[in-house]
Amino acid sequence: MIAQRRVLSLISALVLCLGLAVFALNAGASAGAQDLYAGDLDPDEAARLIESYGFAAWERDSRSRTIECFDVSEDNRIAVGWAQEPTDGKKHHVSVFDGNMQPICGCEFTCYGSFVLFWDGELLAVHPLRGDAVFLLDSDSSVVAVKKASKSLESFGLPGGGTEKAVGNRIYRIEGGIFSFGRLTVEDPSGVRVLYDAGVLPLARTIVLGAAAAAGAAVCIMVVVKRIKAKGKPSESRRT
Repeated sequence: MIAQRRVLSLISALVLCLGLAVFALNAGASAGAQDLYAGDLDPDEAARLIESYGFAAWERDSRSRTIECFDVSEDNRIAVGWAQEPTDGKKHHVSVFDGNMQPICGCEFTCYGSFVLFWDGELLAVHPLRGDAVFLLDSDSSVVAVKKASKSLESFGLPGGGTEKAVGNRIYRIEGGIFSFGRLTVEDPSGVRVLYDAGVLPLARTIVLGAAAAAGAAVCIMVVVKRIKAKGKPSESRRT
């Protein structure tokens, strides 16, 4: 009975963690961009990081990519952070489009893990989550400043980490996935339009990642159950 209660507690904890993850994905930016900085980095450190991350201009290829993150400026410029593909290696890619998904510019950079992006006025901010640097890029995809991220960037209200952004009478959404998204839509008084659709790729990715996550959770539960049962068995010394 005790073992069953512990297993139920573990399952409840896993459900809670999943709920918090979904909340984080759907959370939008609540603070102004300036509130997300803790100051400028030392010029020498900033130069070292720019070289290390290797920011460079990039034009989107013809492959159907899924979306990892996005943000929309007040003048309806759409910044899209693409999910990594197996052939990308450590490279991450970002594209900027106008309100009709006509390309404006793009960049690539090298880092481990995920990143978020958000608009700071005319500049696009890119923040690799495993570091504390925020890179500000101009319309030529050149890094013009490097800021130190404040603690608020670690909260659930990550800018560019949400799935919905309202600008004027338009609502932009990324849909069709969990870990990455395959569709970008915009809703305005005239209705809903699909601005980008990667097709069936996001569904396949979601199924594979979902199955892997479920298998991992099942293995963890089985290990915990076995340990609980082992502790519940009387030892040989107790029997005698």
